[in-house]
Amino acid sequence: MSKVRKKEKNFEESLLRLQEISELLESEEVSLEDSIKIYEEGITLSKYCYSILEKAELKVEELNIDLQNDLK
Repeated sequence: MSKVRKKEKNFEESLLRLQEISELLESEEVSLEDSIKIYEEGITLSKYCYSILEKAELKVEELNIDLQNDLK
């Protein structure tokens, strides 16, 4: 169970970092070079979060199918 909590925490931490990145880039207080590095970090985090969401969606779909089969 601790592994599940850790994954959820990492996902949520990633979302928080994405929010920070967005705010940094919108603030225009970082140099162009730093903006590119931060943007690259954001892209990596976005891909990670998207893959976690895709896996969660598939799991929910599987659970719903199992439930429907059990109810028949």
